[in-house]
Amino acid sequence: MTLRTQPVSNGASAVGIGILRGNGAGGFAAAEMHSSGAANPSGIVAGDFNAEPDEPAYARMTAAGFASASVQANGEEPAVTWPSGLIAPGMDTDGDPGCMDYLWLRGAVRAEDARLVFDRPAVGDPTLYPSDHVGVAAHVIIGEGGG
Repeated sequence: MTLRTQPVSNGASAVGIGILRGNGAGGFAAAEMHSSGAANPSGIVAGDFNAEPDEPAYARMTAAGFASASVQANGEEPAVTWPSGLIAPGMDTDGDPGCMDYLWLRGAVRAEDARLVFDRPAVGDPTLYPSDHVGVAAHVIIGEGGG
């Protein structure tokens, strides 16, 4: 994720950033933290939510005022961020492929573009990927013109 800051008209400059790993619960804590009436409600929460766009976790983030960087930049979520194609012993393979990973933006933050990353295997080994999830990256603007 590349962050570029621009002056904010009210003088605020802080943006909360949360990175979620694992089962999605951290994203809810981050959303609630950012909803707690802090002086600057802008924020970025990124990670694996293990939830499709039609599930409650997604609705909870949008209800907290967050917007998906992929939706802002591309008009829709990527079709699949899990599984990536990684083949490893003991790997979780239950469930249908789908969009499970997000960059959530709120306040004076907006996505100029968003795309999938880490979506290709290692050279010479079509089963080796950086993760069992594909990453989502975005170029975001913070400040004037954001959110």
